Amino acid sequence: VFSDDGTTPAALYYELYDTTDESAPYSLVSVELYYDFGAETGAQNITFTGENYADCGYCLLIYADCAADGSSCDKTYLAQSGTLDITANGGMTGNFAGSLSDVTLTEVTVDDEDFTSTPVAGGKTWCLPSLSFDQTIEPGE
Repeated sequence: VFSDDGTTPAALYYELYDTTDESAPYSLVSVELYYDFGAETGAQNITFTGENYADCGYCLLIYADCAADGSSCDKTYLAQSGTLDITANGGMTGNFAGSLSDVTLTEVTVDDEDFTSTPVAGGKTWCLPSLSFDQTIEPGE
């Protein structure tokens, strides 16, 4: 996603779909970098420390129990601890590569207007021991 000038990156999204077959429900792991909130291109080592989705520069979410058509997911989890190690991030071109380790995510709701995330009372947690990724960046709008 590009900023208003159309040449510099505003955000980078990496999404990994996880399903045991071709049908719903599925889960979606989403690594999101928001440059206006402090994310940078290049290699980075990020420790999640309880960020709120409204203002995180480096965000990790898992959307669970998603409909086959992608219209909705029953649950959203936001990383509260763990590490994101980015080994390559070209911003608008090149590769986006790295790994996640020892991540714990908490079930949250996200406000549709200001994107504030709020932990769900009695909600669940999702533990992600490790995950590696390496993908070519494909610029979007």
